[in-house]
Amino acid sequence: MKRVEQIGTAQTATESGVRVVRVDGQVVVEWPGIGRLVASPSAEPARFVPSASLAPDLLRKFRATDLLACQRYLSGRISLHGSSVSFASDCVALVGQSGSGKSTTAMELVERAGASFVADDIVPVDWELGTAIVNPVDDTFWLSEDSRRLFDSELVELGKRACSPRSRATQPGRLRAIIELGFEPGSTRVGLHQLEGQDAFLAVSHAHVCFRSGGDDEDTYNFESRARLCRAVPIFRLVRPHSLDRIC
Repeated sequence: MKRVEQIGTAQTATESGVRVVRVDGQVVVEWPGIGRLVASPSAEPARFVPSASLAPDLLRKFRATDLLACQRYLSGRISLHGSSVSFASDCVALVGQSGSGKSTTAMELVERAGASFVADDIVPVDWELGTAIVNPVDDTFWLSEDSRRLFDSELVELGKRACSPRSRATQPGRLRAIIELGFEPGSTRVGLHQLEGQDAFLAVSHAHVCFRSGGDDEDTYNFESRARLCRAVPIFRLVRPHSLDRIC
C-alpha cells in the first residue's frame, strides 16, 4: 500500500491549485489540467507527464516557467516570480504582485529602451563565485490584450498571447538589482526608493517560488537563501500611476 502524505500547496507563478504530496518517499507535484512531476530522492532525473489536453504553446510556456522553477526548487536552487531583462551583461529582475506590470514593463524595456529579454514569469537565480547571476530562458513574454496594444496598434488576436521579444540575451548576466513594482492609484508621480532590512526581505520572500517538499530544515534553507540574495543584490520599490501609458 502506498504511503501518501499531503505536504501542502505551492507558492508558484500561476494560481493553479498546485498540490505537493509525498508518495513512498517520492515527491509528487500536481498541476490540475497541466500535468504531474515525480521527483525521487535518488539521483534519478525527475519525470514530468503533461496532460494530453494541454495546448502545445501552453505546454512550452509551462516548461519554461513553473516546471523549471519546481525542478530548481527541488534541487535546492532559487527562482523568483518575475521578469528579467539585461543591459549588456547586467540583469534586472522585476517582481511584484500579479497585475503589477512585470511582463509589460520588461517588454517596454526591450522594445523601447535597448534591453534584451532574459526571462518572463520565472527568473532563475544562481551563484557564480559569490555573485548572483541569471541565465537566459528560452521563453516569450505572455501579455494581456491591453498590454499588447502598446506594441501593436493593429492588434487582431484577442486575449492573452505569447509575444516574441525584439532582442534576447545569449549569455548569463550579473543580477544588479531586484525591483518590486507597484501602482499608486490617483498619483501622477513615479517614485523609486531602495528597500532595506525587513522590507527587502519581504519583497524577496513574496517573489520566491516555493514547492515545499517537507525536507529536513527546508524552511531554514529558504530563509537563508533569501537572506543571501538580500545581502548580495540591492532591492528597490518602483511605484507609478496605474496607467498603461506610464508603465515604465
